[in-house]
Amino acid sequence: MAQRTWSIEARMDFADMDKNAEIDELVRRLAVQLSANLSLLADGGQKPHVIAHSDDFFGDTKHISLWGEAHPEIVGTTENTDQVSDEMLEAMREMQK
Repeated sequence: MAQRTWSIEARMDFADMDKNAEIDELVRRLAVQLSANLSLLADGGQKPHVIAHSDDFFGDTKHISLWGEAHPEIVGTTENTDQVSDEMLEAMREMQK
């Protein structure tokens, strides 16, 4: 069985540091969607693994949690259709075990 790694990288220069949280949330949403799709496509063997982080190139690396610990107020809500349902989150947690 072969293993392959795909990488998604985004870089941006900006003066407004308040944009970090918004960009982190966008990366988190994309990583969750990627993780869900990989899980659906998996055909056995090792479970798919998706990680997300940001780095300022000076040693400040920040892990971006796919499960919403960084933004607990948005997990499990149904107001925004871009959000992952509680059932999907639970299924994804089970698959990570």
